[in-house]
Amino acid sequence: MFQVARCLNQGIGVDTDITRADHWLRLACIAKPASTDALFTYGMSHVLKQRAGADPVKGIQYIERAASAGYVKATIELVKIVEHGMTDIKPDLRRAYRLLASSLSEKSDKALYAAYVGFVERHQPITNLLDS
Repeated sequence: MFQVARCLNQGIGVDTDITRADHWLRLACIAKPASTDALFTYGMSHVLKQRAGADPVKGIQYIERAASAGYVKATIELVKIVEHGMTDIKPDLRRAYRLLASSLSEKSDKALYAAYVGFVERHQPITNLLDS
């Protein structure tokens, strides 16, 4: 479903049809299991206010769903949004740190480790971000 939405949105093999693309994107978000690509894309379109009636809070919820399903790109982008703030979302370094730290495991993607190391280096001393 996500690939159908992508093709319709970008005109890959078919005429571009934004309305139908959005329909397929939404279907991919409610499928069982939901497409993490769709959740992330739909969420970012809300956060970046690229759609009518954009709701950044709703967007964050969709990105969080993609991140909790293990989509590394969603986790990294969510941390950036929370770290720096965006649109109606205020920066929250402690929350950003918790999101990133809790997503790590011994099987984590290298990009996730790199994001964690970069975050820690940017916000030295890290003890300021640890829960007491």
